[in-house]
Parts: sequence; structure tokens; C-alpha cells
Amino acid sequence: MRIARTFQNIRLFGSLNVFDNVRVAFRLHLKHGIRDALLRGKTFLAEEKAIDEQVMEMLAIFNLEKFRDVPAKSLPYGDQRRLEIVRALATKPKLLCLDEPAAGMNPTEKVELMKLIRFIEEKYKISVLLVEHDMKVVMGLPKDLCAGSRLQNRRRHTRASAENQSYRSLFGRRVRRYDPLN
Repeated sequence: MRIARTFQNIRLFGSLNVFDNVRVAFRLHLKHGIRDALLRGKTFLAEEKAIDEQVMEMLAIFNLEKFRDVPAKSLPYGDQRRLEIVRALATKPKLLCLDEPAAGMNPTEKVELMKLIRFIEEKYKISVLLVEHDMKVVMGLPKDLCAGSRLQNRRRHTRASAENQSYRSLFGRRVRRYDPLN
């Protein structure tokens, strides 16, 4: 299974421009060998052209084409977060793991992030695993929700029952609870 993830702290290649940050991720799927790369053969040139087109398409879809030649470290915070998500998508995952994607965002950016995550699920038909502490972001997202906690004491079953009730009242709907100790 192909899995891609983003980190709570943004991890971009700061000195590379936006285009090259995404292009790096597409290189995972190259078929040409070192020989074609050194000789600049037809296979190499065709694949490079296809990658360039795919990168530009993704930049256009995610409204980053205007930053094509801008160094990643110069982007506003929300755009850096979006670029990190685009780069993860360029690896063509089946599961996209987002670790606190709303961290450090203002309310407007959070709304845009929620729209972006819904768009990604619909367009790319992939699963998104979201680790997030902002409950407004969590509740504004997917149809399926799995809330988790780690129980510290030995009286798991009593506490788990109480937690199930609190999850139900907090979320206002049925929630699948994940407990890593069970």
C-alpha cells in the first residue's frame, strides 16, 4: 500500500522553488534508467515532459501556479502547508496521512484546509487519515470519524464506557472509538 504523510512542522525543501518541490515527489515513478538519463534518450525526455505537465496540472488545481518559481520558504504559511500536501499527493498514495494540518493556521485558512481535504478525497479517491486537535476542523471533515484516546489506567472497561458516552455527546453522532490498548 502506498502511504504519504505530511508533518505537523512543515518539511519542504526551502531553497527549491515550488515547481521543484512537487517535481521531486513525481520522480518516485520514473521508469527510465541511468543510461537514458545520461544520454538524454527519448524515454528520458518523454518522461521528463510528462512530469513537468503533471506538476503544472497539480499546481493549477491547488492554486499554486502563480508561485511556480518562488522558493518554498518564501511562501505564506497556508500556502506552504498546501504545497506540502500537494507534494505528498504527487507520490500517488492510496492513504494520505495529515498530522495536524491546521496547526498555526488562522480561522480562514482552516476553512480552506477543510475544503481542500474534502476535494482531495473526492478527486483522487484516496483515504485520508487526519490527526488533529482542533475539533472544529475534525467535525467539518469526513463522513467517517474514528476518535481515539490512550487509556492510562487498568480499569479500561469502566473508563471506556464513560468515554464512549462523552464522545457521543461531544460529536453529536455515532463515533467509532479507537483504543490502541484493546
